[in-house]
Amino acid sequence: MKRLDVEATQTSSPPYGGAAGRVSASRGGAKASRLPLRHGVTFFSALLVFALVLPAGCQTGGKSDHTPTVARFFLESRDTRSAAVTLPKSGIQLHLAATPAITEGDIVNVEVAQVELGRCLLFELTPAAARDLYRFSVVNQGGRLVLLVNGAAFGARRIDGAIADGRVFVFVEVPDETLPALAKNLKLTSAEIQRAVKKK
Repeated sequence: MKRLDVEATQTSSPPYGGAAGRVSASRGGAKASRLPLRHGVTFFSALLVFALVLPAGCQTGGKSDHTPTVARFFLESRDTRSAAVTLPKSGIQLHLAATPAITEGDIVNVEVAQVELGRCLLFELTPAAARDLYRFSVVNQGGRLVLLVNGAAFGARRIDGAIADGRVFVFVEVPDETLPALAKNLKLTSAEIQRAVKKK
């Protein structure tokens, strides 16, 4: 596997033992290229899913076996007027495209992966999302994919070549022992959202 160039994560209210990232909106409107949102899933529709699904589970006496955890990847934007996130460990500020390149509805599996540089998260995508990933990785080489979890920046992976297999490896700045729980919550949340969307 090619070397991943990753800067990770956050500042306030630490999830999974890490810090929470800051998101800031820059002045002026940013004209970032808009990417297709497969399955019609937006952050607000994800919240709607949680609002509908989770109370239903409570009403039936069911107990959720995971914490709702939404992952999204944004392409780095060269427009300095766009919204930005700060990666506190490196102190690097990254500006984001207006819409996510990969949404929670695109993710079919999340696993903890062991690579040469250590343990990281592996995201596996739907076939449609994998095709889009290949296309935008070809034209955005040298840029970064920024991972946001529940709206907080968790890490960034530099695009060092075309990604043809629909898999995204990214390091996140949380203790290694918390990675399995994080991967489980991400995977089960995406699966729950996909099931809810299919029922519509």
